[in-house]
Amino acid sequence: FAPRPRLVVLADPCGRAWLAASAEDWLIPSGILGATVSGLVSRSIWAPEPGLHGCVMYPHLAGHDVTMSFIHSIETERARITAPASAQPWTLAQAWALQRRAQSVLDGISTRFSVLNSNRIKPGIAEATRAVMRRVPEQVLVRGRDDPDVQLLMHLSRQANIEVREVGDELGPYRALTVIRSVR
Repeated sequence: FAPRPRLVVLADPCGRAWLAASAEDWLIPSGILGATVSGLVSRSIWAPEPGLHGCVMYPHLAGHDVTMSFIHSIETERARITAPASAQPWTLAQAWALQRRAQSVLDGISTRFSVLNSNRIKPGIAEATRAVMRRVPEQVLVRGRDDPDVQLLMHLSRQANIEVREVGDELGPYRALTVIRSVR
């Protein structure tokens, strides 16, 4: 009998991980900067063969690598904390509540913008921002325009002449969301 793999993440607004530092949607540097804060290793990619995901190395970005600076800033902050909180996985009730709230947002966005393929919806600050940088957005939504963590998204959207709609609590647990344009 093999133990079930457990997903541990920094932020989990949709309650899918076994353990998360937060249920808040916050801007995680690796979500935007990718390999340059991750030891020049990519996010996971789907392997062509069945099995685990793979990754890609980016040695050509070595001149831009800020991984150690990022780690040192985290270690400095961690050292300031005298009593770290004990790790507690979500209870089943907490996970279900987060999942229902997140799914309700996705269902509402799908209906509102006639999205048939859920892969076109990129919830969360990092995913929404990455979608503006790398895809062709149809809609960019934010909870609040003045949120400091969505300022890069706002800036990139202005540069690309993409209107950003402020929708408040309509985003549920998310602070930003991008809908990718359909390629029909």
